[in-house]
Amino acid sequence: MVDFDQKKRRKEITPQIEIYSLSTDSWRSLEREVPTVRRGDGAVFLNGNLHWFAYKFDDLGNEAGYGSSIVLFDVAGEVFDEMALPEETPHQDAVDNLIMSVAVLNDLLAVIISVSGTVEDPEPHFICSIRVWVMREYGVPESWTKLYSFEAWGEVTQIDGFTRNGELVMQIDYAERVSWNPITGQYANLPVSTPCD
Repeated sequence: MVDFDQKKRRKEITPQIEIYSLSTDSWRSLEREVPTVRRGDGAVFLNGNLHWFAYKFDDLGNEAGYGSSIVLFDVAGEVFDEMALPEETPHQDAVDNLIMSVAVLNDLLAVIISVSGTVEDPEPHFICSIRVWVMREYGVPESWTKLYSFEAWGEVTQIDGFTRNGELVMQIDYAERVSWNPITGQYANLPVSTPCD
């Protein structure tokens, strides 16, 4: 848990970048300006770059939602850059329950967007609208193409990415881990590992 004073101090901290070299078995610091990414978000590697979502913070250092781009780090050149998201990407302030994930699907950069809300049918429950976009030509924002969209019953609380055969793996209602097959439109429950006591 972060208290107010820690949030206020977060603004004043300059991010540090450290790179580990396998050939020298050592760490070194990199002096670069760093786009804002959310701590704990995993990166995906494609075309020599690591990719994360850019993230916004308010004046007090509180998380304010997803930014409007993907941050990438060129591993060989050791430089950061940003790449535009699909134009139809919803803004965090326009929806209540938005989850976005960056992944690799069939050697293409992919963005998965989940927007959830409550419906009455006849009992209230969550339903999520999920869209998957791929960048057909790497580095060309105009090549973002909506691959498919579907609905999931329950709240999608985490998106893990794709299996080798193209199934989307996600967590529903903070508990159930499922894969969704885009060819059949079917879900499969996946075993969830639990920590040992």
